[in-house]
Amino acid sequence: MQDGTQGFDRRQELVDVIRRVRNRWRMKLALRGAVIVAAGTLLALFLSASSLEALRFSPTAINSFRVAAFIIFGGLLYLGLVRPLMRRVSDNQVAMYLEEKDPSLQSALMSAVETSAMTHSGPEGRGDDALGPSPKLVERLVEQAIEQCHALDDGLAVERQNLRRQIGMLAAIAGAAALLVAFGPAFLRHGLSALLIISRSAEAASP
Repeated sequence: MQDGTQGFDRRQELVDVIRRVRNRWRMKLALRGAVIVAAGTLLALFLSASSLEALRFSPTAINSFRVAAFIIFGGLLYLGLVRPLMRRVSDNQVAMYLEEKDPSLQSALMSAVETSAMTHSGPEGRGDDALGPSPKLVERLVEQAIEQCHALDDGLAVERQNLRRQIGMLAAIAGAAALLVAFGPAFLRHGLSALLIISRSAEAASP
């Protein structure tokens, strides 16, 4: 009875490891999506502000570019953040993903996930399938997979460089935008003000 409880605890620990890896992966997707949304939206705003100068800040142009900027932001938000984060990822997919990122796992995680699922459910919902893998073997596979995942900080070591890169890109985009607004041409600031301060009418926003 104690062995069965211990085996269940190890399987639950494996599930927790998979969940943490999945969360790291989702964090990477969220940061990458934030980079896409920020870069695309800022580019659209700067291009729109420049175009307003050529169009003499006419009310029609201001209203049109406001709508266009809103549509572009909404589209980027959906494509860069909402849709990727809504995707469902199974435990097997997470295991494959982590093993692809770090070959040192050598299919240990995938084997542990698959055999643990077989032992837990069985072909007909039974946990004591005589033809299934040995519980001792499953427990050993699970233990090895957990140890190797812990050595990788539960996936954080694999994604650490990617996370840092995405954070650096966000900081660079924000810094470049701030410098361009602060030291760029005056019409750029007028254009951004006309586009972003939507509480003012288009006539009042025109410089």
